[in-house]
Formats: sequence, structure tokens, C-alpha cells
Amino acid sequence: MSQIFSDKKNSRTLIFSAIPVSLSFLLSRILGLLRDRLFASRFGAGPELDAYFAAYRIPDLIYSLLVLGTLTAAFLPVFATYLAKGEEGKKEAFDVARSLFTITVLILMISAGVLFVLAPQLVKFMAPGFDDERAKLMVTMSRIMLLQPILLGASSIIGSILTSFNRFIAYAAAPVLYNLGIIFGVLFFVPRMGVQGIAWGVVLGAILHFLIQVPSSLKVGFNFRPKLTFENEGLIQIGRMVVPRLISLAASQVESLIVTFIGSMYIAGSIAVYTFAGNLQAVPIGLIGISFAMAVFPQLSISAANNSREVFVNSLVRTMRLILYYILPFSVAMLLLRAQIVRVVLGSGKFSWTDTQLTLTVLGILVLAVFSESLKQLLARAFFSLQDTKTPMISSIIGILVNVVGAYYLGRQYGVAGLAMSFTISSILQLLILLTIIHQRLEGLHDKEFIQSVLKMCLATLLAGAAIQILKYPVAALVNMQTFLGVFIQLVVTSVGGVLVYIGMSKLLKLEEFEFMFQTIKNFLKRKSVPSAKEVVLSEDD
Repeated sequence: MSQIFSDKKNSRTLIFSAIPVSLSFLLSRILGLLRDRLFASRFGAGPELDAYFAAYRIPDLIYSLLVLGTLTAAFLPVFATYLAKGEEGKKEAFDVARSLFTITVLILMISAGVLFVLAPQLVKFMAPGFDDERAKLMVTMSRIMLLQPILLGASSIIGSILTSFNRFIAYAAAPVLYNLGIIFGVLFFVPRMGVQGIAWGVVLGAILHFLIQVPSSLKVGFNFRPKLTFENEGLIQIGRMVVPRLISLAASQVESLIVTFIGSMYIAGSIAVYTFAGNLQAVPIGLIGISFAMAVFPQLSISAANNSREVFVNSLVRTMRLILYYILPFSVAMLLLRAQIVRVVLGSGKFSWTDTQLTLTVLGILVLAVFSESLKQLLARAFFSLQDTKTPMISSIIGILVNVVGAYYLGRQYGVAGLAMSFTISSILQLLILLTIIHQRLEGLHDKEFIQSVLKMCLATLLAGAAIQILKYPVAALVNMQTFLGVFIQLVVTSVGGVLVYIGMSKLLKLEEFEFMFQTIKNFLKRKSVPSAKEVVLSEDD
């Protein structure tokens, strides 16, 4: 096995950290798909859901700008740098965390208050195609959901602390409870309040998201005493790093608003269809791309802080190869079975055949960007670990400009499918930019081994896809494809067939990723504890 997969402690930490995140994300996405099925069944792809999905953009605006911009880009690398200094550094790390927690919550509360007042004006700007009834409904729901970013902001900070200590259980459980809260809203609030019940379900989910992480954060040493200061060196360092990220995310939110603006001009249900397809696309991205990126982030941050270039490169390349090993067959399976997926997940109640056809068309286009969206998650964190937020900002802005222009022109010709085309093109372009720059900065990414491995994966994926396509027809002949059970059976049987072919080809082609995962899972079942990212990096340097 090559050097990339031979450093056992580093590799073990990555997998052991990714497994709980991945499993919890799988459960969360299953609940998310159940949530979407309930949405589709109760409301169809119609004006009420258009209003909800559009209203959700407003709280998402401040959460993405003021929380994700700080935590993802700047907080964890700075926090990890302090932890690398030992016990004294740990105390300083928690001082930074307390200050950031206090400041973030205050800023989110003020921002939510401002948006509460400005909601009617924002609705007119975001969805000019909405009639008065949909616009009024959107205002009401957006105001309710403004509680969400405050709760999720607080929760995200303590979640980042937990990942620094490789405490992934509570962190991973949070999104599961978030979706359970929304489902509770659909089942129990909607019958009493109508579609506004979904908004209250979102608030309930955010409360649960926060509360589940509190006990674990207290155990690792964090406390919730307010600490309001702007003079902490760590905060200043975070402030410098966060500005480019804020610019990038602000542009991304503008992009989202523009896409919503354009989508509101199409037939009723276009925004809902695009959102449903996007949620389905997000399943493999979260299950594989985000899980592995989050798991390796502490390793990358600490190895960067210790100037351990070899560990950094090996960790990055290993994770890229593992992501592609799972993402490529997943993407092909989704592409070939998109009709079955949409029918199983969404095809009930008021969700019509026309809605189904439009959603599977959009999904088929978005699936082409699953690999790029997954690798973008990893590469962005690689740059953040190097305390470089400018490069991801530049690539993001270029991609956003391409997406907005493409959405306008392609949308005019192809409707909501044009929005998906534009998104896919911009996503792949952003990946190419990030990959080119990180390749130059690190002076290579074990190129020969990487290319050979990816070519083998592609061959195995093509044969697995062929197996899926061939199996679809005999299975369809044996079941009633007009029923949910028949479609579900076809989906499961053909997927299992594709997986078996992919595993067989992985063994035949001697893919290191397969051999590595097989051995790691065996070790995982025997091992009781997980080494910390700090222990891994230090042992690699000894």
C-alpha cells in the first residue's frame, strides 16, 4: 500500500471521525427526505411551499453570513493552533471561544431584529413574481424563522469546539434532531396553523440542535459565561481571516436571492422543484463530501499549525481519493435511478406526475455536480487550515458570476432546468480553480498515483452503472411499477447489484481505497478509543 494510506494513526483518525458524522448525516438525510415527502404530500409543488422555501432564505442569509463565515473559515484553525500549545493554550482557546460565542449571539440577535422590520421590503425584492397572498405568507414565516439563526449560531460554535476534540457524537446528532423538529411541525403544527406550522417546526428543530450539544461542550471545558471583549489576539486573527469569507458568502447569498428572483418568474412550483432536487443532490454531498471534510479538518489545521507539510499533503490527497471512491458510483447510480428516487421520496399526495418529471429532470442535471461540490468542501477547508480565506473567496465569486449569468440566459430557454445547468457549470469551474491553486501551492498532490487511482475508479463505476441499467428491465418485469412498493423494490435491487459489481471491480483492480477501508472497518470494530488529531500529527512528526 502506498505511503498515502500507510500512516495508520492519521488514517484511522480520519475514518473513525468520519463514521459517526456520516452515519448521523445519513439518518438526518433520511429524515430530511421524509420531511420533503411530507411537504410534497401535504402541499404539492405549489404556491404555499414556494412561499416557505423563499421565506427560509431570509434567516439563512444571516446564518450563512455571520456564522458559517466565521466558524468554517476562521474559528477552528485558530482554536486548533491554541490547542497545539498544551494546557496553557487550551485556556486561551476557550477564552477566544467564549468571546466569539458572546459576540456572535449579540450580532445575530441585532441582525434578526433588523430583518424582522425589513421583511416586507425583502420579500418584494426576493420574490417579485409572488402574488399578495404568497408575499404576505412569506413575510409571516420569515419573521418566525428569524429565531433559527440565533439558536443555530450558538450551536455551531460549540459544535466546532467539539470537533476540535474529536467529539463527534453530539455534533452529529444535532442535525438529526433539527429535522425531527421540522417533521414534528409538519405532523402536529401544520394541522392547526397551516403551512406556518413548518416555520415553528424549524424553530423547534433549532432549539433541539443547540441543546443536544450543551452537555458535551461542558465536559470538554467550555462554559457559557458571557465574555465581551474585542481585544483578544485570537479574535483579531479570526477577524482578519473572516472578511474575505464574509465577502464570499455575501456574494453566495446574493446569488441565491437572484436565483429565487428568477425562479419566481417561472410557473408556480419552480422554486419548490429546484429545492426538492437540490435536497436530493445534497444527500451524497453531505454523507460523503462534508463528512470526510469535517473529519479531516482538525488534522489539516493542526498539521498546518505545526508546519507538517508531508502530513498535510498526505491527509488531503487521501481524503480526496476516499471521497471520489464513494462519490463517483453514488453519482452514477443517482443519475440512472433518478426517476425511481423521485417517485419513492416525493411521489405521493398532491405531488403530481408533472411535478415528478420536472424534478427528475432537474436532479439529473444537478447530479453531475455532486463530485465537484463534494471536493469543494474539502479543498475549501484545506485553504482555511492554511489560514487563507482569500483564494476560496475569489473562486466563489467567479463561480457565482458564471451562475447568475448562466441562470438568466439558460433559465430563459430551459426554465428551472436552466438554473440547474448553470449551477453545475459554475460548481465544476470553482473546483478547477481551487484544485489548480492548491496543486501549485503544495507543489503537487502525488499526481501519478492520484490519476491512476481515479481512472480505476471510473472503470469500476462505469461497469457498476452498466449493471444497474441492465438490471432495471428484468426487475421492472417482475414487479408492479405503478405502485410504491414496486418502484422501491426496483430501486433497492438495482442499487445492490451496482454496489456488488463495484466492490468486485475494486478488488479485481486492487483499488487501495477499498483495501484501506476494509482493513479500517475491521480495526474500528476492535478499537475502543479514537486518537485525537493532535496526537496523530505529533506522532507523525516524531
